[in-house]
Amino acid sequence: MPKKRRGGGWRKGHQPPEKPREYGLALRVNETTQMDGILIGPNGEFIPMLAGKPIDLATAAVEISYERPKKHKVLLRSRLDPRAPSLDFHGHLGGYDSVCAVDVNTHVIKGVDVSVAVFVRGSCVRSGDHIEWSNRSISALEFRGASANPDRIAWKVFCDGMTASPGYRHDQKIALVVDSHLQELEAVNAREIPVLDDFYLPPNVTLVYASDASADSIPNVLIKMCDREANAILGRIREGHESGVLIPAQGPPYTHYREWQLMPSPSQR
Repeated sequence: MPKKRRGGGWRKGHQPPEKPREYGLALRVNETTQMDGILIGPNGEFIPMLAGKPIDLATAAVEISYERPKKHKVLLRSRLDPRAPSLDFHGHLGGYDSVCAVDVNTHVIKGVDVSVAVFVRGSCVRSGDHIEWSNRSISALEFRGASANPDRIAWKVFCDGMTASPGYRHDQKIALVVDSHLQELEAVNAREIPVLDDFYLPPNVTLVYASDASADSIPNVLIKMCDREANAILGRIREGHESGVLIPAQGPPYTHYREWQLMPSPSQR
């Protein structure tokens, strides 16, 4: 049930995109559940109905996209609370204790596959109609000779680092923004398939898809930030301006790695 309108900016002064956006909800019911209508609640939430009574959804997600000749382009797809799905594509972010992002870029440099994963970690706070994302940290990991998909490696690295960090709590709700494997994210979030090998997503982490091709939402901006920093590091490596020493890995999924220290970026509004 997409709604079309121009715009989609998430902060005052943000310029409208050139292509009209489609704002839609993806609602899924259980196989045995029926639905014959939708009720729009007082806060804009969509309530599925059957015979005049609300029914439970299995999952719900909000999506921002646009049409193009070669393929439908998805800019954002994020899980929602199925009890109150809404087209407010920022509203659910305030429900997470931390909103993070990771992006990986891989270049062949001197005949070697070099991957750089950039991680940003922060939190979202909602005040009225405004959402503020405060950046707490930004870091990067370079790894070489990947024997698995670099994006999936980075997701696992993030989760391992998060659960091992001081102050980590299992009751924290964490959104991790990624920009790949769109068609598999629902299965990863449902723990139906692993992130990598036999490693499944921790129970308190939810993957959110966002493309770096737009700045329509906070997740899009975070992915653009990661992409920009990863390309900058790859440029430094290509030019020989490297930092630190490559460390041999103890085993797969890569042969060598190196951590990069990055300056914190400004808070996003």
